[in-house]
Amino acid sequence: MIAKITVFTATYNRCGFLKALYLSLAEQTCLDFEWLVVDDGSTDGTTEIINSFTSAAPFPILYIKTENRGKHFALNLIPTLSSAPLFLVVDSDHRLFPRAVERLLYYYQAIKSDSLDNYTGVSCLAVDQNFSLIGEPFLSADASDEYANKILRHTRLRNFHYESRLGDKLELVKVSILLEYPFPIVETKCLPESYFVHRYSVKYKTLCFNEIHAQFSLDTDSASLSKAIGSPDNAFGDLYYYIAWLQYSYRLFFRNPIFFLVIAKGYLTTAKRAKLDSKSALSRIKGALPRLILYGGSVILLVGGVWFKLRETFCRIGRILTWMLMIISSVFISKHK
Repeated sequence: MIAKITVFTATYNRCGFLKALYLSLAEQTCLDFEWLVVDDGSTDGTTEIINSFTSAAPFPILYIKTENRGKHFALNLIPTLSSAPLFLVVDSDHRLFPRAVERLLYYYQAIKSDSLDNYTGVSCLAVDQNFSLIGEPFLSADASDEYANKILRHTRLRNFHYESRLGDKLELVKVSILLEYPFPIVETKCLPESYFVHRYSVKYKTLCFNEIHAQFSLDTDSASLSKAIGSPDNAFGDLYYYIAWLQYSYRLFFRNPIFFLVIAKGYLTTAKRAKLDSKSALSRIKGALPRLILYGGSVILLVGGVWFKLRETFCRIGRILTWMLMIISSVFISKHK
């Protein structure tokens, strides 16, 4: 019998976490899934521990070992290796609660058949290693909206920086969506998964529900495939976070213009960190409005740089005047004693 879901795990030197994940899968109330494990070049005995699960597992296990190329490359293997129409990404340091598969399938099957072609799948809540809710719960407006719009709806300005408060969620997605919008194969080990989300949000919506069905451990060691996102040596990969907003979600610009200008500024700053010249950075953004937003970001970057230098200059002048005033005051006081 063909499984309804492919539970997908990409792992790299995380064998110490795999048993707990396996046990959480074995405890599912619905076992209508297969487990696809893509080993991204591990050297820690991952092969042996996965092999130890296969004989007793109440579900099929497919184990593939590849060279170390990054999670985005592993994700692109799903359409080729999966035998199910849906996939569920569960990282090696994640755990599913017992009714996760059952409830995800329930909500997916609740989508009306005449609307199903408009949806990527379904999404629910998760908690962290301390059982605290990750991010904010979905709002009523999020229920059947495109995912990029949900992210923007939960984005707030804090200390002159925008941050998304939606947080990581557990998502059941059609395999056909990944086939339609594969990850680009680029020379970086870590590419933000949000790039995929923004691409499919152009065309599809995601059904969301406020039930907690997973635990994500967010503070595990640096061997995690996703740890490099935002790190100093992953500037080229980080570019794709900004490209996703500018290239695929620019239609949401008028919902929060300042946010998009900040995104454009972030893109230009990251491009510089990735050692791209202005022409190369601009060539990666296609279309009139995305480029116009990018120009707006460059103005903010320029004005911000000028303002920072002026503020620094005025601070220095202020310090000099303060010292002069203190010297003059001390001289004046000493003469009138």
